Amino acid sequence: MTDTDRAFSRSMIKLRVQSAALLISAPAIYLYIGKMFHTSGQLLNHAGWKIELLFYLILLYSLAQFLVLPVMERAQFKMYHQKYKHKRTVFRMVADIHTMKIVLPGAVFMFGMIVLYISGDWWRLIPFYAIGIVTSVMYWPRKQRVMNTLERLEAESA
Repeated sequence: MTDTDRAFSRSMIKLRVQSAALLISAPAIYLYIGKMFHTSGQLLNHAGWKIELLFYLILLYSLAQFLVLPVMERAQFKMYHQKYKHKRTVFRMVADIHTMKIVLPGAVFMFGMIVLYISGDWWRLIPFYAIGIVTSVMYWPRKQRVMNTLERLEAESA
């Protein structure tokens, strides 16, 4: 095994540990916070249609943020080539890109907690957790996916 292979293996292990820690802790923490500060619909009784609007807007935003990921990735590639090419390893840049992809599902879990806190309706949490879980699985840092990102980043620098 070459030094490059060892460095890549270490980067993959770190990335997977970070991802697992986030994907296990975020849903549990936000669910606990939502339960701890559960309002029993007190705000819902006073806000009415505004809660419905808020729910759908945050749900739409939760879905739309994943459409922005390719744009964010291209921006990261561009920034790497312009600013960080000689300051940061390719492995570190790829790990940062994949960390960004795994943090977004954590944000979706948080949005669900916010909607639960405001509305007091537990059923409103379900779509956010479903989106968070599905996208967590989609963006899990698999070796082939990380290798593809690495190859694309290196191909652009050639």
